[in-house]
Amino acid sequence: MSIETFVGIETEFAGLTHKQDRTHCGSGEEIISAYLSYLRQKHPRRGVVAQGKSKSNLFLSNGAKFYPDTGKHAEYATPESSTILDVIRYDKAGERIIELAADHFNRTNPGITIEIYKNNSDESTRSSTRYKRSETQTYGCHENYLIESSLYENVDDLEYKLAPFLITRQLYAGSGKIGQRYFSEEQNIFQLSQRADFMENIFGKCSTSERPLIFRRDEHHIRKGKRLHVLCGDSNLMEIANYLKIGTTELVLRAIEEGHIEEIRVMDSHYEMGRISRDQSMKWQGIRLEDGREFSALDIQRIYFELIYKNYYNKRNEETNEIIKWWDLLLCALEEPLGYGFRLLSRTTDWGAKLSIIKRKMKRTPEISSYDHPRIKRISIQYHKVDRKKGLYYILEKEERVQRILTDEQIEDAMVNPPPNNRAHFRGNAIMAGIVEIADWSITTIKSNGELYRIKLDEPRTGTNITREDFQLPPQELILKLRNQGFNVERTQ
Repeated sequence: MSIETFVGIETEFAGLTHKQDRTHCGSGEEIISAYLSYLRQKHPRRGVVAQGKSKSNLFLSNGAKFYPDTGKHAEYATPESSTILDVIRYDKAGERIIELAADHFNRTNPGITIEIYKNNSDESTRSSTRYKRSETQTYGCHENYLIESSLYENVDDLEYKLAPFLITRQLYAGSGKIGQRYFSEEQNIFQLSQRADFMENIFGKCSTSERPLIFRRDEHHIRKGKRLHVLCGDSNLMEIANYLKIGTTELVLRAIEEGHIEEIRVMDSHYEMGRISRDQSMKWQGIRLEDGREFSALDIQRIYFELIYKNYYNKRNEETNEIIKWWDLLLCALEEPLGYGFRLLSRTTDWGAKLSIIKRKMKRTPEISSYDHPRIKRISIQYHKVDRKKGLYYILEKEERVQRILTDEQIEDAMVNPPPNNRAHFRGNAIMAGIVEIADWSITTIKSNGELYRIKLDEPRTGTNITREDFQLPPQELILKLRNQGFNVERTQ
């Protein structure tokens, strides 16, 4: 039996700050400070956040982390989740949180406006002669999966059983973009993925200089098992695309651990990922294997699908069945992505929705004849704007032109409350009770009568038996109860 589901997403949000006649990128610290100010105004009597190891890092009452990354983006990491739907729910909550933060900043700072985008590339085509590529910037959407230590150490399995899946899942998980990183006679093409152009290695220990599909730095935040850190995915606004991206990947990892997946030895995985994304025919053919055979990206996805269906459909849980059903529907639609399948793809995938908007605009505006037109480029960027009044994705959502699997009530709950079935439950409720001095993923430090106690949360389900009411106990009673229930409690001063 493989390890239990324990997953999360980290999203770097792009920010544009407009001040008088100047515009600059990077607004992470301003956004995070604005959200803290907003929370303290709205809930002056309640614990709302806790400081992380760094003063600029905040842990929220829903168990998530909100912080500025090294590129000055505001980054939101969902709390750990034990179901795929919860991952998507808390990721959507992150969109609402950062929208609130930007709105609060704009209302309290006259003359300055911040715009937030959930994308992975600025889609610039400024040239860089030295590197023979455009100066397009990229920023990440990182996925985290708890896996067996043996799989983490088996680089052959990760390269030949996981990587072929990762490079081809963009067929339904890509967010779409105009342009490409490397110079070409057709610079302004439509791509499936925003990240594919930037992937340069299969493995790496530096996310910015090595651009790996899979990050190998030893940061696991758990006692048993390892954290697999996937860097090659796009940020999704579409709920179905996000659900499938995370759900299918988690199923493939479980299948690899249980010995159900055979090797597919792709010649050059990171190169093929970019080539798939840029294929204007949308046939995605010619992926070369080491043994000389060639497959299409859809062929490879079908291989994985059939193995997952055979081993897990009606044999695991209802969520697994739901993921498999949606996966099958979209693979069928991808047989004719610009024909009969396009209607479904435009309602469930980000690249499909974006291409649908672009095609409608070009059809109604005869003078726009190519993707090179500034208005088309603007559409491609504005699709990702995190603003429910102006962002093009949200307009589609309001017009009921996208397929949803979440309700607004579920998302609003996830903005405040942590998941009930893993260690984030303890962290979030402790923060809400206002007793957390320093928070981190695997350790929560609480204050009691002037003394600090470190609570280790190094197992997925640690703390789920502590109720919200328990956090209202006098501090010493809470500490005693934690010790009696087997928690690792250590006094630090």
